[in-house]
Amino acid sequence: INIYHILSPFINKLAKKITQKQYLLLLCILFTFLVFMKTIFNNNGYIDAGKGTGLIWFIYLYLVAGNIRLHYTKSINKTVCILVTLITPLIITLIRVLSLRVIENNMDRFLDFSNILNFISSISLFLYFREIKIQNIIINKCTEKLAPLMFGIYLIHDHFFFKSVIWKQILGVPQYANSSKL
Repeated sequence: INIYHILSPFINKLAKKITQKQYLLLLCILFTFLVFMKTIFNNNGYIDAGKGTGLIWFIYLYLVAGNIRLHYTKSINKTVCILVTLITPLIITLIRVLSLRVIENNMDRFLDFSNILNFISSISLFLYFREIKIQNIIINKCTEKLAPLMFGIYLIHDHFFFKSVIWKQILGVPQYANSSKL
């Protein structure tokens, strides 16, 4: 068991007790410090979201998804969601390449999960899957069985011990991360 599982009932209780206006205000305040300030100024000095892998970032994303689930009932154009999801990584890549080649400044903060473009991409992807209506009963049942397991997979691949083993020792990501071939 980990802290995410322990905190989620309390976060749920908070989300159900506050008004929609209070919920949006909370999300806006957290967005300002966790996403906007972090993206623009890199080290904002207020709240550290752990490059998008820390507990505070998890709580923020949990609150955002909870707000969408509780208060957002409008239908979203799936094509727009997919376009946003695909375009934002391209913008991040462009910013990264230009920052290295033109201004000779490594803008690693655009690789953080908590930067504004990754946040927008994540929300767009979340909204896209929220809009999918699966008609096939077998696929629907399989999806319902597998969906709860995905959170566990996230927790395993992002756990402080397993992260190092999976990403560094097994996959060898660091040797490719600074490769000139990228």
